[in-house]
Amino acid sequence: MQPIGYDERKAWLYQNVSFELRLDGTIVHPKLEETYLSTVISTPDAFRDVSVKAVKELLEKDSRADYRLLIGFKGGIAWDRYVDLVESSSYDGRTSSSNVVFFSPFGAASNARKGFPGKVVPIGWDWSKEIRELMGRTGGSEGDQLGEFRHWVSMFDPDDDRVLRSFGLNLADLKKRAGQGLVYGYVALGRGTEHLKLLESPQVSWVRVIGRG
Repeated sequence: MQPIGYDERKAWLYQNVSFELRLDGTIVHPKLEETYLSTVISTPDAFRDVSVKAVKELLEKDSRADYRLLIGFKGGIAWDRYVDLVESSSYDGRTSSSNVVFFSPFGAASNARKGFPGKVVPIGWDWSKEIRELMGRTGGSEGDQLGEFRHWVSMFDPDDDRVLRSFGLNLADLKKRAGQGLVYGYVALGRGTEHLKLLESPQVSWVRVIGRG
């Protein structure tokens, strides 16, 4: 099963994608290739060994440049706590610097010894401009990522579980994550100075630079 992701650098790939809903309820969709972000979030061991200190040193060399970071927390944190962290470090005091928020843990490294095979791709909610336009939200923000995620999950019926599983998801887990509302990490956009402030938080467990400029 390939991790499913949206690559904003190749938006044109998603403009003419078709899905087939068969009479028996099954859905046929084209294979969505791995994106850079989906590759990173599905292989956390590749960056957990990079210390937060090392990333700080990199950002300090050019703190005025713009960076895209993938930040993971030590555990799931409450939504209000997450909002406080992001707003206190963003230049405009808003969560707009956060596009993708993850509502479940990264990877299976810690679960491997507990009988969970394979890798676990976290459940993320993408708030980027392109995704919101595809969803019909072309105006201003109509809530927050958690609110939209919960609304999306609430629209599913039990019979939808079969379709969700074809995408590597299951309804029970989605309902669990939506109910808990815990944030395990997010993609942060902003200047190095903003990121340096955020990385001082004891809630941050690991970080990886996934874009610059």
